[in-house]
Amino acid sequence: MPRAAAAGHADKPKGRTTAYAFFMKLMSEEQRKKNQSVAFTELTKMCSERWKNMSESEKHKFQVMANEDKVRYDNEMMGYVPGPTDTKTSSKRKKKDPNAPKRAMSAFFWFSHDERAKIKVSNPGRLAVADVSKELGRRWAQVSAADKHHYQKLADKDKLRYEKEMAAYRAKIKATNHETDENDGENDTEEDE
Repeated sequence: MPRAAAAGHADKPKGRTTAYAFFMKLMSEEQRKKNQSVAFTELTKMCSERWKNMSESEKHKFQVMANEDKVRYDNEMMGYVPGPTDTKTSSKRKKKDPNAPKRAMSAFFWFSHDERAKIKVSNPGRLAVADVSKELGRRWAQVSAADKHHYQKLADKDKLRYEKEMAAYRAKIKATNHETDENDGENDTEEDE
């Protein structure tokens, strides 16, 4: 059965339907005509078993239907122009500016910074990152409120540092963009002359 077009892309052609999907659709319709209410999982098992036992000549009509649907799909895809959100590049993460300030660390990260070396020393040999993380989480749960308060103070101080650096960074970006806009305007007037 053809898959529905992606949400927000109604003009995108529906996918190709396989021979087995055409067979499943026919079997489902037959069950409805017989007024037999069969759970989808049961229907799937029945269809799978029957499909395995079918000869190639019995499967042929479904193969023909699938080939016709492939032609339909290929024709529709020739006329389809993907929108900007259809491209695979849109799902990639935006690259981080290397000049941007380093994010503030949480209290747990400050604790982890202090404890990670201790864990590695007490467990010689290669310890998986996941194992170190689990141990850090276990130790964090056992930390006293006073010690957590110490790490929270470090986190609060780091947050202030980050906010200050970020404000300066944004101002710098804004100034750079403003200069670029002014330079573009100067180029426009030179071109007009």
